[in-house]
Amino acid sequence: MEKLKLRLNDLLEELKVLRDNEIYTTYALDQLEEKAMDVFELLEAKDTDWSCVAVDAPILVKNTVYSSWFKRHFKCLDSNANCPFVTFKNGKTSFSTKEEESWVFAKLPDQTKENN
Repeated sequence: MEKLKLRLNDLLEELKVLRDNEIYTTYALDQLEEKAMDVFELLEAKDTDWSCVAVDAPILVKNTVYSSWFKRHFKCLDSNANCPFVTFKNGKTSFSTKEEESWVFAKLPDQTKENN
């Protein structure tokens, strides 16, 4: 949670610089909006009760705030690890592999959006 708070603070500082220098390009504002939405998505994901997520459930994962989401299948949560979200490797399920990957961030797919 602390990383997310720091990133939100960074975004606010970037907005302040834009405002102070009267730099309001559509591109810059679009980029900041996209970054802010990523951070807010991560904050919303923190509210998920991962103990209720079934093994092999589809989830979205990534290791940095700005990277793209990857489609994976949930294995477990290791809350003591730096990368607590454990999935089956390369999008496979427990039926097809025992190999696993660990991730920093995870969220449940939004069924109202198409996820890339």
